[in-house]
Amino acid sequence: MQPDLTHLTERLLPIFPDFGAEGRELVRPLFRRLAHGRPVEPAELAAASGWSTAAVNETLSRWWGIRYDEEGRINGFWGLDLEPTRHQLRAGERALFAWCAWDTLFLADLMGETLEVTSPCPASGETIHLRVGPDGIEGSPPAARLALTLPDPARARHGVREAFCCGVDFVTEGAAEPWCQDRDDRHLLTLDQGYDLGQMVWEALLAPENEETAMSDCCASPEPESKPVRKRPCPSCGETARSVAGRTVLHHLQQPWAQPDLAHRNLWFCESPACPTVYFDAEGQAFTQADLRTTVGQKASGADAPICYCFGVARGEATPEVRGFVEAMTRDGLCACEARNPAGRCCLRDFPGS
Repeated sequence: MQPDLTHLTERLLPIFPDFGAEGRELVRPLFRRLAHGRPVEPAELAAASGWSTAAVNETLSRWWGIRYDEEGRINGFWGLDLEPTRHQLRAGERALFAWCAWDTLFLADLMGETLEVTSPCPASGETIHLRVGPDGIEGSPPAARLALTLPDPARARHGVREAFCCGVDFVTEGAAEPWCQDRDDRHLLTLDQGYDLGQMVWEALLAPENEETAMSDCCASPEPESKPVRKRPCPSCGETARSVAGRTVLHHLQQPWAQPDLAHRNLWFCESPACPTVYFDAEGQAFTQADLRTTVGQKASGADAPICYCFGVARGEATPEVRGFVEAMTRDGLCACEARNPAGRCCLRDFPGS
């Protein structure tokens, strides 16, 4: 039986605080500064977000799911921690930790980095290794499932790690079914489903309450009527394509005014280098490089092919020093990959060696 991700999202949302229309502005900067691998001073978060320190402290005081050290600095925030846990993360040379297995599947997107994950299976004792990027699980996923036990929201508010995180693990494929036997509150998900669940929960937590809070009516882009399937075979080459927002595609078309309904449509991006199709929709319309004003680096060869659209980095310029600069800018929330990258995702995934 396939898990109902919409139902699980509705069950999980109450364990999180209401970050508030303004407080949402602090969430990603806090994740990305904590990802530096050192405690975060509230004053540092205030400076990075353009807030006063008093306003940051007052906002954080209303949230649970934050762990402070003795000096009042933030050491852990909603799944990301500096203190060792069973769920280990490596971002470049930095050692970080997660509160539970599910956290490891959504933190890469919130941090804007690719993570190497190591987590033990409580049933078999085996160690599970996987690589998770902002756009999902990379490479061949391990033969494992995500076992998730739904918490009591009231208990979670007084200690989310004890009430929820202790019941969320990766379980090897052979041990998964017995591990969940006779447990109606325990759900088994594939790793891709676990990633998608994280996306759905955090999109709901961080979405503006209404479009007017984010932009004026004249500039608002309505979302597609139905949520797109994240992965779909490209009709031209058969390779797996990933969903991309219509607003992203509009930024790259030669004549976006000729496609006024594009922001309302479900679209996918094919990055297969040999395939002429760049974007396609569910009705069969396709766009190739000739339809775009942006060179799609994922399909181009040579040193001049762009790989970072936010800071104008070509493949031949991708030295470790340049990558370090882009990583720092990404952690500080100074990138605009969703609009500038034709794939609508973090540019770091396209750097050599990623």
